[in-house]
Amino acid sequence: MTVTSGLLALVYGFTKAGTDGWGSSITVSLFAAAAVLLVAFVLIEQRVRHPLLPSGSCSIATVAGPSWPRCWLGTALLGTFLSLTYYFQGTLHYSALKSGFAFVPFSIGIITRRHAG
Repeated sequence: MTVTSGLLALVYGFTKAGTDGWGSSITVSLFAAAAVLLVAFVLIEQRVRHPLLPSGSCSIATVAGPSWPRCWLGTALLGTFLSLTYYFQGTLHYSALKSGFAFVPFSIGIITRRHAG
């Protein structure tokens, strides 16, 4: 609950910063809430018997090494999907439904590649 709520507050804080400004009380409050919740998550995870992400796992080369490329790949895919959504809807004037169907080949490619390898 703490990590999900913290990330939600962080994303909503960035959203409100775009509309209300970085210094608005709601934006600052959301960022403060995000910080408190994310710190609480770390503190809780340090004290529980079975944490979601053990603190030492990032220092193990066989775990941390492959995780970074996957993180960057996920970030790149997110940016690609966002840019393509803007292109489909803004430039090509696709509806939301047609834009969604335009992403079906990506999904098929990911599914078939995952099961082929």
